[in-house]
Amino acid sequence: MDPFTADVIGVTVVVSGLLLATLVVGLGPIGRALARRIEGRGVAESRLEELLARLEARLGDVERAHDRLAEVEERLDFAERLLARSPGPERGSEGRDR
Repeated sequence: MDPFTADVIGVTVVVSGLLLATLVVGLGPIGRALARRIEGRGVAESRLEELLARLEARLGDVERAHDRLAEVEERLDFAERLLARSPGPERGSEGRDR
């Protein structure tokens, strides 16, 4: 084999290897991360999306707690009205019967 042919085969193998490596990296997770970075959607945006989802879930929890608190306040008001209407023992005479 003459030296020129050997050089052409060597360069072909190296270029083919580089193309294959570029293809593997480009289609893998590193390639997707690079594409997101080029598009402007890097790690910060995905972190913001995660934080937004957590915040929305927390807001739902707060809204449910607010609804439960309003229900408890209504029950307390009702109980207070019942106690105010019912004739009970005079104040200060509780526990003197025994």
